Amino acid sequence: MMLTLFIFSCLLLCRSWSASYIVLPCMFVYFSTFLFSPMASTLSLSPMFTVDTMSIMLIMLTIWITNLMLLVSSKIKWTKTNPNLFLTSCLTLCLILIMSFSVNSTISFYILFEASLIPTLVIILTWGYQPERLEAGMYLMIYTVTASLPLLTSIMYFNTKFGTSSFFMPYSFTPVTPYLSLALTMAFLIKMPMYLTHLWLPKAHVEAPVAGSMILASVLLKLGSYGLLRFMTMFPTQMTFMSKFVIPISLWGAGLTTILCIRQLDLKSMIAYSSVSHMAMVITGIATMNKWGWEGAMTMMIAHGLVSSGLFALANMYYENTFSRNLLINNGMLLLTPTMALCWFMTISANMAAPPFINLLAEVVLITSIISFSTLTMIPIFISLLFTVCYSMILYTSLHHGKYNHSMKFLNIIPLYYSVTAFHTFPCLILILASNQLTCWT
Repeated sequence: MMLTLFIFSCLLLCRSWSASYIVLPCMFVYFSTFLFSPMASTLSLSPMFTVDTMSIMLIMLTIWITNLMLLVSSKIKWTKTNPNLFLTSCLTLCLILIMSFSVNSTISFYILFEASLIPTLVIILTWGYQPERLEAGMYLMIYTVTASLPLLTSIMYFNTKFGTSSFFMPYSFTPVTPYLSLALTMAFLIKMPMYLTHLWLPKAHVEAPVAGSMILASVLLKLGSYGLLRFMTMFPTQMTFMSKFVIPISLWGAGLTTILCIRQLDLKSMIAYSSVSHMAMVITGIATMNKWGWEGAMTMMIAHGLVSSGLFALANMYYENTFSRNLLINNGMLLLTPTMALCWFMTISANMAAPPFINLLAEVVLITSIISFSTLTMIPIFISLLFTVCYSMILYTSLHHGKYNHSMKFLNIIPLYYSVTAFHTFPCLILILASNQLTCWT
């Protein structure tokens, strides 16, 4: 882990885009070796850092998406719109997330959990699209910081009471109280986010640049899932108490947000609301407190991280050419870019869990776990699945069929766009062959 910190420190000092394109894939390969380590599932790297299979998979996802962020945002380098600050923000955020997924102390995790907001806010405020990015940044900070203050209080309480802040110490004998249960879960539920606390997410996505949207949807939301899973292993009785409230809200929220997606005309807004729907399924799977639910949640976290990031990258590719994200303007793209239409088809198919993508396995495992918890959950699940297919078909047909705008005679689709799409969709195809790596951590 010290080697990782040293490498990222060198990258931050030299601030070279070319070096980042080389070093980040090397770091990805380095961490992938931990998945096939013959040692125990929990590996202590130092007194401060401990990783297991779940941590390694999320670290690999972070490095993978960071590299793709830099590829998609190469226009910032060409136009010289403060590229050094952008590279520094992206690498700092990547380093904070890697440390967040590997620390073994709740206090250290809380500090890094909050520190991840600073580079994200810098990216949104500096390279955002509209003046409303100030409001989006304010929403992001107020929602996250306010909800995490009770978490800090509860962490300090348990540290004082038990004399330890380790993630790997069971506290199952603590008495169940509503206030303590809410304090331990509220920060993570808002970070994911759970329905009714999700209003900051569409604002942040719409106003953020493509790099901000990619890292926000793919990794930062998973930081909430990771924290929820970690604290559930520490305080299972507290989390079981919250399940009776979290599961119905999340399931009906998943159905309602898919209905909202059908009415959206903004590309990024539609993708943002679809993220709320998918993360609601993750919350429900975690709250069922059984093995299949946690395995399905982990699989969905990885699958959604890749697909949502790919959708935001594709939306930005059209926006850079048409200067609009409105579905009423971006029509008939199939006549102009048939290859890009294939990229959209692959990514949207993965988003609605079509075979053979890993998303299908995630949804099957999650739905089985949720229905085993209660058969009444079949109604909101059916609504969510039905309207997910509806808005996915609307998104694809609105973009690529119909009469195209005659002012767009040519779209500047460079080969980099195709490779970025491939790097998002091919892992979802490959992971179906190694799905045991996504579920063995339980």
